[in-house]
Amino acid sequence: MPALADALVNQENLELAIATPLDVSSQKELNIKGIRYYVIPCRKKSLQGSELNPALIDAYKKVVDEFQPDIIHIHGTEYFEGLLTARRYINYPTVISIQGIIDVYKHHYFGGINLRTVVSTRTLRDWVRCDGLIEQKI
Repeated sequence: MPALADALVNQENLELAIATPLDVSSQKELNIKGIRYYVIPCRKKSLQGSELNPALIDAYKKVVDEFQPDIIHIHGTEYFEGLLTARRYINYPTVISIQGIIDVYKHHYFGGINLRTVVSTRTLRDWVRCDGLIEQKI
């Protein structure tokens, strides 16, 4: 993420802002190395669950209305930020990147093929390069 932020900041005619909730007493705005940071006050328990705290909704609306982004990128769905646009509290084009779901995939990686079949169908390339299905799953 830091490398992506650096690359974006170095683009001509592009301004980057990052909004994040922290356990602070008041909203803050900082400009560090060309990135505008919005720190939104939030108690940790306000971040859990599907019910959104109205004060948090208002704080994010204020940031978005002030910055007026062309697009919003939400990194992950663990917390409530994805709900802000899904429930139309904020109406801006949004992209959500999802990470960390590989743990679920590992249980289905062989697609129902038993280990004996996976081993018996290894190619010479799989053995030489050590990158067959077994290694890829690992």
